[in-house]
Amino acid sequence: MMNAAKLEWLAEFMRSGINSMDQLRHGMRMVSASKSAFVPAPGVFVSWCFAPEGLGLPSVEVAYSQALRNSHPGMEGRGKWFHPAIYHATAAAGFLSLQTLPRDLGMTRFEQKYLEQCRKIWRGEELPPVPVAQLAAPGKSITPEVGNKALAALRAKRSGDVQ
Repeated sequence: MMNAAKLEWLAEFMRSGINSMDQLRHGMRMVSASKSAFVPAPGVFVSWCFAPEGLGLPSVEVAYSQALRNSHPGMEGRGKWFHPAIYHATAAAGFLSLQTLPRDLGMTRFEQKYLEQCRKIWRGEELPPVPVAQLAAPGKSITPEVGNKALAALRAKRSGDVQ
């Protein structure tokens, strides 16, 4: 019975892609923090092994808050991202979707995408950087001559000398 349980745990580790002692240690820290009197199911333990905190990333809740803030249309091009994983999870979940979905659905969708990004990092994959914001289009050149011409036109309109 004990050997069968060990084999089941080992098989779950292999299926899920756990490949380092750091991941197992992080999972064990999460077990200790859970303060449960029972050992978690293998699937629950595996999810703890891939938790973002083990990578030094913010929790799902903090990352979701940042995703909501930075995906707001008013923040377009000005959002600061803690890590590319948060940006790519937000993009995968849909910038507009996160703003329009109810919180529970948006959080579920974002969490799934964020944990996918965390798994990539745990596997050693390099995430692409956050795209740089687009530069503003160059405006019209403003020179004293342009300003003086505009003032002359306004003065002419005001005095009734409209041409």
